[in-house]
Amino acid sequence: MIRPAWDLVVTGVRAGMICTNQLGELLTCLRDNRGLTIREIDFDVVGERVDVSLLGSSCTTDRQELSWCLQALAQSVGAPPYERQQALYTRVVTERIEETTVGDLGGAQVGAANALDADYRLPDGRTVRGPTMALYPFGTDEKHRLGPGSQLTLDGVVWTVHAVELGLACNGWVELQAEVSADRSPAPPQTLDFLFECRCQRCGGRTGWDGGVDHASGRPVVSTRCIRCPEVELLTGGAVEAVWAASPPRFTVGRDPR
Repeated sequence: MIRPAWDLVVTGVRAGMICTNQLGELLTCLRDNRGLTIREIDFDVVGERVDVSLLGSSCTTDRQELSWCLQALAQSVGAPPYERQQALYTRVVTERIEETTVGDLGGAQVGAANALDADYRLPDGRTVRGPTMALYPFGTDEKHRLGPGSQLTLDGVVWTVHAVELGLACNGWVELQAEVSADRSPAPPQTLDFLFECRCQRCGGRTGWDGGVDHASGRPVVSTRCIRCPEVELLTGGAVEAVWAASPPRFTVGRDPR
């Protein structure tokens, strides 16, 4: 899909219709979803589609894929650095703290104790009764009695109580969840294990196993990252299950069976 547009852009560069400074301008226009005309070459951006025309030839391509290719072209011809807007990505993390122990909530040490049925307050101000746990953030004199749905803010991160188990013959526990920033830059190939690989559904780039695996569904689901874009994808199915059935694999960075 990218090839006709790439050929038109390269033709424009070779013919002097697009100079190195204009490559940076073009990348900015693609990022901001606006078109641009440079001498005889036109770029019309409509959402994720880009219509490119040059001297009677025209084609349509994917905006993001064209942007990635143009960045590589700009670097190869010494164009001024293109400062790409950093997309903010987040992920939900879950932490469980057992009663009478100390847990880690995003780097903050928090003690848990005295699991019991009690009244507690929800974010909307309502008071309800149910299973609760007392949480004690280290370095403060604070005590928070929390139950399902209540929240605790630590270092600007809001933790929401997902569940509380009072326990009978053993200690209870509290489970909290928070949305935190996540590293979603393209993954360097040397940090991945290509024992499991696929093609990125977003950009078509190669993806490799980043070491993550989840068996919660009863079958192995591995986490893969793309080497060309920030995408993270889950991979499962017969091929993955066959590997685990033979012998659970060890994550090995840099492995490439090709």
